[in-house]
Amino acid sequence: MGDEVGDVGIDEIRYGSATLAEKLRTRGVALVVCVFRHPVKVLLGSEGAPGMQTRQTSWARVSFGCPVRTTSARTLSA
Repeated sequence: MGDEVGDVGIDEIRYGSATLAEKLRTRGVALVVCVFRHPVKVLLGSEGAPGMQTRQTSWARVSFGCPVRTTSARTLSA
């Protein structure tokens, strides 16, 4: 993963990941939707491809990495 993601250091990423995983586990969250690849990598250890992930989190829930798509204003108004 490298030493940091943007301005966030690896120690902070590890702490935040562990805290998030514990909170999601205790709340019984069944699906995590990630818009960007970085959270998928932190939760699962690899970015994977967009779509339903084959790997699961340590608390046995399925994660989902969404593809990032841009939509033009012309498409939105159609």
